[in-house]
Amino acid sequence: MNLDEYARMYAAEDSHWWYVGMRDATLGLLNGHLDNAAAEARRQGDSHRPRILDAGCGTGGLLMHLDAMGWTAGIDLSPTALAFARYRDLPHLAEASVESLPFPDATYDLVTCMDVLYHLQVHEDTTALAEFHRVLRPGGWLLVKVPAYEALRGQHDQTVHTRHRYTLDELTDKLTAAGFVIERATYANTLLMPLAAAKRAIENVVLLAPEGASDVAQSPAWLNHILTVVLRAEARLVQHVDLPTGVSAIALAQRR
Repeated sequence: MNLDEYARMYAAEDSHWWYVGMRDATLGLLNGHLDNAAAEARRQGDSHRPRILDAGCGTGGLLMHLDAMGWTAGIDLSPTALAFARYRDLPHLAEASVESLPFPDATYDLVTCMDVLYHLQVHEDTTALAEFHRVLRPGGWLLVKVPAYEALRGQHDQTVHTRHRYTLDELTDKLTAAGFVIERATYANTLLMPLAAAKRAIENVVLLAPEGASDVAQSPAWLNHILTVVLRAEARLVQHVDLPTGVSAIALAQRR
């Protein structure tokens, strides 16, 4: 990822409409499942708080929210990203690849991986999924999100070094092959998908975006508020209904 993008992410993660709305959508899918995993661990004699790994934690915005749910750790391959995450006083951070996690087997109750598998530096997404399966306790959960549809590829993908954009079927097939059982699988950022598609068309066909252009930009406050309301409304819907299309693909899967 271009180094300037980490600074933009760090500045935007707490308030930008996309981060706020997509965080609500992804965490909303958990809907008590982490509590069940922790209860199962206690039945087996382990009294620990739920242990959570954010695999590819970036600048730590999601990890701050996960920290309220249990004992947390984050890994990222970028020392720049980890430097920003440390500004948030997150104590358990390590420089590592999702394809080679520096943890023993069956360590975590939840692994989250938000917009990481798509990256150029993830050479084999199947290797990363196998690693997530390995470090999860039996009964533990994986929550994973990736960008959807190659047709939506734009200048932002070049900026963040996108290797691949997924379909939901492709994501769930890879999870199943890695040994996971799918609990939920849905697209997200559906209501705003027509705007996203139009923006990509303008960038790619009509008015090519300048090199290094990013979707992580501060919008006018009024527009940011409207888009946040739209995505948060969709996030509440996603808690109960799987959406048929969208800009992102999300899956919640369990290691049985």
